[in-house]
Amino acid sequence: MLPKDPYGSFIFVKTDSLTSGELLAAERDSVYIMSEGKRIVALADRDVLSARLVRFNPQAGGVAGLTMLGVLSTLSNGYGLIFTAPAWILVGTGATAARSHEPEMELHKHDWKPMLAYARFPAGLPPGFLTTPPPPPPPVVVEHEEPPAVIPPPEPVREEPPSPVSAADRRRFATHLGLGMGFQEDLHAQITQSGIGFIAGIDARIEGPLFLGTRVSMAHREASEDLVDPAFATSGESFDLALLIGLQGHVKRLRPGFGIGPAALGNSVSDVHDIDFSIALQGELMVDVAQNIAVGALGSYNQNSKRDFYVIALGIRFVFW
Repeated sequence: MLPKDPYGSFIFVKTDSLTSGELLAAERDSVYIMSEGKRIVALADRDVLSARLVRFNPQAGGVAGLTMLGVLSTLSNGYGLIFTAPAWILVGTGATAARSHEPEMELHKHDWKPMLAYARFPAGLPPGFLTTPPPPPPPVVVEHEEPPAVIPPPEPVREEPPSPVSAADRRRFATHLGLGMGFQEDLHAQITQSGIGFIAGIDARIEGPLFLGTRVSMAHREASEDLVDPAFATSGESFDLALLIGLQGHVKRLRPGFGIGPAALGNSVSDVHDIDFSIALQGELMVDVAQNIAVGALGSYNQNSKRDFYVIALGIRFVFW
């Protein structure tokens, strides 16, 4: 529908502040924007530090949804789950990020010509589009009389510009990966085992701090001589695949998060018939180290009537707009 849309595309222009809205026109030494508060803003080209135009809605949520379905489908892969689930997460995250950035166009060397095709008025503002009120008439002075007092016009009401949307609020998708130690405990025999573990997942923010995501966690275990439970009598990889809903915050550089949801819990990736239902929890505390990258601690936990399973890891989170 882009060729039939009579309005300009959405644009972010950074000067000493951030201005966003519909691109009206760019002519001579100025660029004109209809802000979200329906105010026409003229910005001098010399004051523009950068600009990014969004040509159309990428609808990246569909790609993220397909990725989640793909991760869930790896339950049928048996032992191959250890390879296919992370592959779905990494490839799907990359595809979501690529789709999110596809409609973006950056300003280079103050050359507005490539963006003019997406302005409401590519050829420039039409005559009379910007109007100014006529100046007030001068006061009338009557001979031999004192001139009437001139009442100053009231101060114009200044409409506060809409607060710019922060970069963190515009990001909707994130993926995380952590490596650490995993622990499994048989609730009946009071047997605990531990080994190398990892956590990986992808999240999609729904509204504000609320998110919906999926995660896979896995931990290796080594059998010992005193084991009596057949499910734990051999070495293997305990794993779970969870669908989580929860809250993620962003306070300065800190990114706390917590999620809960249903999960499939198994004793061995080679035996899909051993999968049981469980309730999964996940918590994290990350610190931003770059614009789209945070590092910190991750923890996953779940429990059913037979066993506990949890992983404590150090990880990294990639955040995409």
